Amino acid sequence: MLFTYEEMRRYTGGGAPAGVAHAYKALERALPLLEPEGPPERRAIAIATAFDGPGARDELERVA
Repeated sequence: MLFTYEEMRRYTGGGAPAGVAHAYKALERALPLLEPEGPPERRAIAIATAFDGPGARDELERVA
């Protein structure tokens, strides 16, 4: 993973640590499955969520 959890928390301002943790773990699991050879092409990824809360959505959009 190219981003650490702490970097992701700093980006969102630290106000939604659970959302950031959710995004971090989801990306940690999903990105290697999408492209085993390395980071996938960002434009090839679409993310749909049922929530618009801070933290998770922000980081999913920023990292992916």
